[in-house]
Amino acid sequence: MAWPIVAAMSLMAAGTAMSAFSSISQGKWAQAQANYQAKLMEREAEIKRVLGRHAARQVEIQGQQTQAAQKVAFAGAGVRVTAGTGEDA
Repeated sequence: MAWPIVAAMSLMAAGTAMSAFSSISQGKWAQAQANYQAKLMEREAEIKRVLGRHAARQVEIQGQQTQAAQKVAFAGAGVRVTAGTGEDA
């Protein structure tokens, strides 16, 4: 009679061990996936930072071009663009 009890306990222990191993494996897989997603998000953030700096520089250049065009237009109209305001002319 002892043999069936020992066999049943051995099977239960093996099942518990397999279940624990499976849980640990799933946890490691989930951690690896989370790390991978984090790396992807970091790369995407860096790309967006670079694109944002580029867009800001383009706006700055456009502003400088607008200022230069305005100075040329004022100068062409006889307004001194190096000192004072347009009302001084």
